[in-house]
Amino acid sequence: MRVGECLEAEGRAHAALSVVNAIGTGLGGAVGLSLGMECSLHLCRASEGERRARVVAGPLTSRVLGRPFKVSGRVAGAVERVISVVLEVLDMGGVFLARVDWFSEFPAEAGLKSSSALLTCLARGLSNALDAGLGPVEVARLVALVSREMGLSITGAFDDALATLGMGVVVTDNHSLELLKRFSPGGLDAVVAHGGVGRPIEGVDPGEYRRHAPLYRAAHRLALAGRWLEAMMLNGVLTSIITGEGGELIERALEHGEVKAAGITGKGPGFFAVGKGLEGLEEDLRSLGMWVTRTVLV
Repeated sequence: MRVGECLEAEGRAHAALSVVNAIGTGLGGAVGLSLGMECSLHLCRASEGERRARVVAGPLTSRVLGRPFKVSGRVAGAVERVISVVLEVLDMGGVFLARVDWFSEFPAEAGLKSSSALLTCLARGLSNALDAGLGPVEVARLVALVSREMGLSITGAFDDALATLGMGVVVTDNHSLELLKRFSPGGLDAVVAHGGVGRPIEGVDPGEYRRHAPLYRAAHRLALAGRWLEAMMLNGVLTSIITGEGGELIERALEHGEVKAAGITGKGPGFFAVGKGLEGLEEDLRSLGMWVTRTVLV
């Protein structure tokens, strides 16, 4: 891109669920959902001749579940930073002006990995537009480093970034940014529910998760052994205990024999159940007045 030239980039990413919450140990796991997020980027080069890239983005046009959504300053800063990092990978320094639009089919600040999805959406879309050749693991590492640097995630959420790129069930070391194991989700269904009140990262106490580190490590070992549904169940119940949310919903879910795992995802407050033929559970949860959707693991 020369000074004065512009490009258009588009991307897509997925919602995801926790298999193992990494906050307390740095060891994580996640799986994607068919629920999508779409993003578009209009990027113009204003100057060149510098080694580093500096991106100045206007206000983000954001719609979540069809309604306008105001992103935090932290997320807006991470958007500018992730675009800058992709440009720097290609030795494209200078000042760039950006406009970002995104639309999400799933709630934000609900433990469904919306911030990871937004950054992977933009990073992959820009990489493709510039023919940078970044694969999904490279994109996820880049996003994890930006998430950690900008305070969007305590561990960088490398597992979440991979899952939002449709990598199936992933088991990771988020400290070293290693993908340890990967499994097929086997076409299982998921029901996801949310009561409407979000929880930003500022509302999370990492100490609560560190106090339960042995149990999260046990869940991680289960996931590494391929017993990821058992890991997901242990993780979901443990996170429900820490957040004080979802206990009644887990009991409701387990009354449906087709449910294989249930609990709180991410930092909450989003609730999930995984299994086959979950129509009855979907109707049950909808009767509580929650936002509920049935989707597929990817």
